[in-house]
Amino acid sequence: MSAGTFDKNASIAGSSAKRVRDALRRAGWGSFDAALLAKFMHSKKDWDRITWSPIERKRAVKHADALLRELAERGFIEPFNESHEEFQISDAGRALCRAKFIKRLTRAQALDKLRAFLGRVSAVNDNAELLYAIEKVYLYGSLLNKSNADYGDIDLLVVLKRKPIEESFVDASRRRAIASGKVLDFKGQIDFAENEVWLILSGRDSYISLDGYRYPDDIKGDKWLIVDDGLVLRDAIPTD
Repeated sequence: MSAGTFDKNASIAGSSAKRVRDALRRAGWGSFDAALLAKFMHSKKDWDRITWSPIERKRAVKHADALLRELAERGFIEPFNESHEEFQISDAGRALCRAKFIKRLTRAQALDKLRAFLGRVSAVNDNAELLYAIEKVYLYGSLLNKSNADYGDIDLLVVLKRKPIEESFVDASRRRAIASGKVLDFKGQIDFAENEVWLILSGRDSYISLDGYRYPDDIKGDKWLIVDDGLVLRDAIPTD
């Protein structure tokens, strides 16, 4: 099992890979120890209903401690402090959090999805009504390795930029949100302009994994610039 992709039958320290992934998603960006991880192994709606006996709690924390050790060995978490009792999610762990249980793709299928994504990039940048444009896109992850037998997510780091407009950006985003007919709170209206671009880019394709919260230099390993200054580059599609 690699970060970013899961076999649906994979397990970690005796727990299903999906359950572990969901627990790490609940952990988020904070630190956690075995006791907290034991809690995260249950959905949020069950947290207030968990009534462990002392023996059950001891058993749950013992399993979580074994899970912590295996996650650390695989590089999905890293020590938060020198005591090594608290941990935080590593870069590999964040990739694991994005993992999906989906059928693997052939290289030809993955490249077709990349081409479709680049078409959506051009469509966004050609749409004068949208308030954001795509400035840069980097391809990283498994698709850069043409020797792989199959592929999971198509990992893309996207850099957006606001288009210059005369009115307040907040007002413009809220105006588009209201025009969409969606019922949103104030923050949802402010974020609407950006979120609608992310939705277009994703194409509602579960294989497209978009990262818009890191800088290119934060990517460990190879990356390939495929969109620069809003233009799809000629060599954007990796050759076989």
